[in-house]
Amino acid sequence: MVLTPFTTREISLPDIILHQIRKTYPNGAIGLSATELSVADRECFVLLGPSGSGKTTLLRTIAGLEMPDAGELRIGGIRVDQLPPHERGISLVTQRPALYPHQNVAENLAIGLRFEESNRSRKDRIPEAEITERVREAADQLGIAELLKRRVHELSGGEQRRVALGRALVSRRKIWLLDEPFSQLDTPLRDRLCRELHLLRRALGLTIILVTHDSNEAMALADRVGVFGEGRLLQVGKSAEVLARPCHRTVAFCFGWPTINWIEGRTAEILVGVRPEDLRLDAVPNGIKLGGGEVIASRPFAGSWLTDVQLNSRILRSIGPAHEVGRIVELWVEKEKRHEFDVRSGKRFDFSN
Repeated sequence: MVLTPFTTREISLPDIILHQIRKTYPNGAIGLSATELSVADRECFVLLGPSGSGKTTLLRTIAGLEMPDAGELRIGGIRVDQLPPHERGISLVTQRPALYPHQNVAENLAIGLRFEESNRSRKDRIPEAEITERVREAADQLGIAELLKRRVHELSGGEQRRVALGRALVSRRKIWLLDEPFSQLDTPLRDRLCRELHLLRRALGLTIILVTHDSNEAMALADRVGVFGEGRLLQVGKSAEVLARPCHRTVAFCFGWPTINWIEGRTAEILVGVRPEDLRLDAVPNGIKLGGGEVIASRPFAGSWLTDVQLNSRILRSIGPAHEVGRIVELWVEKEKRHEFDVRSGKRFDFSN
């Protein structure tokens, strides 16, 4: 991929700041609850959380497709929450590429920019020759130059995603909002597009906010992550920090793959979480014994083995050496590797800001 930095009519937007942003829908559902967030210039910030937790609502609010009920949104120090979407200097790429089937790839790449230019005075418009050059350059950068004359129905899913990203390149905007842009793609293609996005961000100095359900994707791309639950931004931090010390049960569940194991605590008010990579099937010095169970499956996983153990009514997963199916094992965890949460509030017992 040949990468060319933006050079003409470049927009420099150094940061995004949300202050007490609230959004409630007519049916009473809370979309966003007093959200505070700051995203730095050239940062890749990734949002995770269960469906309906507020991730996409936040993205649409920044883009101007949702109007907040209260709060302020500033981009580069300028308040923009009352501005229309096309005046915010943002490119939005949605889960479905939303391409125009009656147009070819070149026309789809240019259509957003041409629409914006139609709202400008004639003397301020970008010349058509420059739009054509931007389309060619974006197609070269994304490896779709040979597709410019094809119609949408002739493209694969990955090619359609590239065209959607190409629109953002053509616009020359420095802030990209990406709503699950690689969902429903097979793993090799998703990984390749993630790498390409990483290269684009570094080369072009982009600020990216990306929504995903895939915590592996988040860890591969993010400078920082934020995890949503029920309209609230529960935790923000670097991937390793959030993985090691989730502040809430929802954070622990959403971040990390395979997902965290849940075990009954020492009282009914406590729920214990142990990540598969921290669950041991042999005694651990100064560790905690969680009980005994039967190995019901053991299979290769990422250079190691993923073993399923039946413990009472639960199936727990451990990443480590292979184990024989049918073997009775003891389950252990180091004290500092267990996570304890309040059953009712979901909050971590020993978490402190």
